[in-house]
Amino acid sequence: MTISTLARQNIEAREGYIADSRRGAIALTAVDVRRVGKKDGWPAKLEYQLADVYGQRFSIEADIANRHADVPLFAEAASGRPAYRILETMSPLKLKETGEVGIGIVEVGRHPLAEAE
Repeated sequence: MTISTLARQNIEAREGYIADSRRGAIALTAVDVRRVGKKDGWPAKLEYQLADVYGQRFSIEADIANRHADVPLFAEAASGRPAYRILETMSPLKLKETGEVGIGIVEVGRHPLAEAE
């Protein structure tokens, strides 16, 4: 599936968007996520390797273990049992290339079968 941005017609967004205070919303063409550690059954940190439609690459670290707030959500199967768990968080973020820090909304998902891991 591909999405074209409304602000920049004919530019494909294959992986989503990121907000840049100088350039506005920018479509991403690649997102790789690595889970680091574990706390309370969720990753302690997430490390994102990103590339935008202009070819710029950057990495962001999300500190899930030290999140400021979260909202747990559950998707249910037809049987009524949880099919997928989601944790919407307000977490500290760090742009690895510059050391710039901030806070952002980070969604973490988990399949119930992975809970035994």
